[in-house]
Amino acid sequence: MSKSSIEKTIEKQIKKQIAANKSLAAKQEREAKHRLQIEGKRNIAATIVSGQPSIGNIRLLDKTAEDLVTYLKQGYKGEYVISCKDVNLPDYLLNNISMELEKLKLYGMISNYSCWLGLGWEVSILPCLLTYFEDKEKAHMQSTTNTNNFFGDINGLQIQQGTVNSTQNQMIDQGLKYDDIQKIIDQINKYDSLIETEFGEKASELRDLIVELKDQIEKRDNPRLIRRILEDIKSIALGVGGSLIASGIVTQIQGVL
Repeated sequence: MSKSSIEKTIEKQIKKQIAANKSLAAKQEREAKHRLQIEGKRNIAATIVSGQPSIGNIRLLDKTAEDLVTYLKQGYKGEYVISCKDVNLPDYLLNNISMELEKLKLYGMISNYSCWLGLGWEVSILPCLLTYFEDKEKAHMQSTTNTNNFFGDINGLQIQQGTVNSTQNQMIDQGLKYDDIQKIIDQINKYDSLIETEFGEKASELRDLIVELKDQIEKRDNPRLIRRILEDIKSIALGVGGSLIASGIVTQIQGVL
């Protein structure tokens, strides 16, 4: 029995509604994933920035942030708004430009920024960005004296004065930052749901190394092995291009090695 025109109309409307629902669900899923990526980027950026040391009232930028500041200064032409039209960034900065700019915002070097996927970027810099390296040098000079002042535990410290062509060997493993390493483990585990997407076929190897690292951190009896594991994790992260998580891992590990 053939369907009536009303039945056909209703069937079309139902199919259209089903398709619309699927499209909406897919859109919501993309937006949720995008929000998660943005949150992850901000958390990683905040972790990197908060882990940087300060000299006086100057918080030192991490290496890639300093590189970006150098390029932005090159693009400065008297206007505090700089964009991709003013300076060409190398791929290692361009591939993670949104997180690098987020870091500069947290460092207080810029006031705002915009990134358009595949279309470019724009940033509003602050005057302190232009004088960062001079301010850093002044802070270093002010903190450098001929007197060594020590506070707290100085176990294992070695000082040489009035010696020529002398050699010192000291175990550096005693200064391993176990708490900071645990924070790296916690940060990676926090984004475990994105590991497959970000690391692909290396995801399983990364997880195995994290498990081994956690075990060694609890034992704390083989600092050299811990350093080797950290180096292996960093190598995997360096091999992942354009990953916010991988970039964050590399920077954090460099801070503890």
